[in-house]
Amino acid sequence: MEYYVTFKYPEGMEPIPIPEQFRQQITPPEVVEKKEEKPEQNFIVLTEMKGNDGIITDFIPSLKDKYADKINQMLSDSEFSESTMSFEEIIPNYSESLGIYCVCGDLAKIEIVNICNWKNQFKFYLFEGESCKCGEKVYALSLLDESIEIPSELKEIFSS
Repeated sequence: MEYYVTFKYPEGMEPIPIPEQFRQQITPPEVVEKKEEKPEQNFIVLTEMKGNDGIITDFIPSLKDKYADKINQMLSDSEFSESTMSFEEIIPNYSESLGIYCVCGDLAKIEIVNICNWKNQFKFYLFEGESCKCGEKVYALSLLDESIEIPSELKEIFSS
């Protein structure tokens, strides 16, 4: 860890020259502009999901934008791990008739599949799509198995 400190010289005092051997070691700190990240708002939840053992055979995609704050909090309270199965294995019949769509109407191409563990009580999928040509990114949530008991705090997110 490096610290950079800047001091102002007292009035009337000239700056003290830094010896050449030390000047070579100094690298000015990079000023990193923080982009204000806005929390994601367009979450799709795969409701009425049918499937077992991590494989999804049917679902109805539902935009849950009105629950965005709750979903963001749920994700903040979760631990993430990459799925051992590919998206194609999880939803083998993914197509235009059984697909996840961007808010602009394009079929999402899912590139990342995470298994989220909410407070060590409940596991669910988080699918992350590539950036769409409209600039949005699709995030979809799904149960791992239709028989999983949904905690009462999360029922409104995962129900239709």
